[in-house]
Amino acid sequence: MGYQGPAERIFFEAFQAHLNEVGTPSQVKPPEGSAPFYGLITQLEGFGAGEQALNFEFSAPPGVSDPESGTFLCQIFVVLASGISQDAHQAVSWLNDRLNSRVSLGAFGLVEENGTLYYKQGTVVDGELDTVAQVRGVDRQIGLMIHMLQTFTDLLLAVKDGADPAEALGEHPLARAFAQAG
Repeated sequence: MGYQGPAERIFFEAFQAHLNEVGTPSQVKPPEGSAPFYGLITQLEGFGAGEQALNFEFSAPPGVSDPESGTFLCQIFVVLASGISQDAHQAVSWLNDRLNSRVSLGAFGLVEENGTLYYKQGTVVDGELDTVAQVRGVDRQIGLMIHMLQTFTDLLLAVKDGADPAEALGEHPLARAFAQAG
């Protein structure tokens, strides 16, 4: 197990207060059982044509912190869909590879074992900064994630549901940028 100290707890409690203050309910998750690290979960709505609600899971994975400075990695994980059929895995993985070749922050992925399609990012929470600055930095990351998810959720879900990934990507507003990616 990695170090889980007061820096992570203080950050997630402050982040929860910030989210609640702006009208976004959230819940801090203390270390326990199969998740031996601090985290926070919140839900945001409005993704894709269906205005899908997505859970944003923030965590401080063990083993990637500096106890002396209070600096740690904050991983942000969003599940777009679960239980994707085995038949769709190859197409979804192909599309993920194309998107990831042009996405400069974070990555789309697929958990092969259970068919979970996700988007994740990581950011360093600098222990040298005060808590307000730490929260502001991670809050900005959420803005970038929201943009990525709003841009690509419909495309990914269409391919998950059987659309040809090359055709779907070719019809996307950013098709020219992806054509250059090969």
